[in-house]
Amino acid sequence: MEIIMTENEKKKIVLYIIGIALFLSLTTFFLNICFFGISGITGIIILSGCAVLLCLFIYMARMKFPFRELVSPVAIASGAAVVVLIMAVFVGTVLIHDMPGTVTYTISVNGLDRYNGGLATDIIVPIPMINGEQAFSDDELQYRQFGQWKSMLVVTSQGKMIAFQSLERNLTNIHAQWFRESREKKMNINSSMDLLSPRINQTPENYTRTVSPEVSGRGYVSKVYIEKGMRALDENNSTISFDLSFFVSEGSNWGFLGKTYNARVSEQIPAGFRQSVPVTVHIEKITG
Repeated sequence: MEIIMTENEKKKIVLYIIGIALFLSLTTFFLNICFFGISGITGIIILSGCAVLLCLFIYMARMKFPFRELVSPVAIASGAAVVVLIMAVFVGTVLIHDMPGTVTYTISVNGLDRYNGGLATDIIVPIPMINGEQAFSDDELQYRQFGQWKSMLVVTSQGKMIAFQSLERNLTNIHAQWFRESREKKMNINSSMDLLSPRINQTPENYTRTVSPEVSGRGYVSKVYIEKGMRALDENNSTISFDLSFFVSEGSNWGFLGKTYNARVSEQIPAGFRQSVPVTVHIEKITG
């Protein structure tokens, strides 16, 4: 059975083919530029698309189709190609900015270089926690060397803490940092749980003062430990300052940034106050 098409049906089919060809050419061209830049493949795509469209235009001219009827399919095809381009750019941007959660614990203890130590000098600081568990494993925290100071875990009456021990007589300041990305695909932080442990039922002493004026946010009391047997080189210049920062971020998922917190201890301890000293942990919510 022979199928006979009218002139209007032929026009519609040709217009559909032109619209589809233009849409595919523009879409492929745009996506190729986005992912591969201007290259030889881009030139081949342009030439192929132009060749197909030229053939269709020649066919329309021979069949005496009115070119004003091209306005609608060309506009629809071009608009659809632009929409695909925008979606591709958006999805690509989201995927590029999909970042895992991170945890960073930075410790600075200054003023120790104005002291002499004994056979062994210990400085102890809180341990970082996420949702009631250690942010770093025992293996990650123990036996790391930071200058003359070696890190180790100690168990106090309130729980685990991180100790830095030096066997040198002439002490230096402590500068240490731990960093890792989240072990889970998505990290969720429970803000109601402590980020630096232990929490103690004491109030900060009025002899301590904040090192950084930028410290803010809600807080609770933890403690640090300063070796009692250290000897100051100058009693009038023997303040020891603790600047501890535990920065934890949930990262981003599908372009949406999760919660970010910074738990900070920033205090100066004057001479004469040693061993267990209560300090304030300030919790600042940065994002989320």
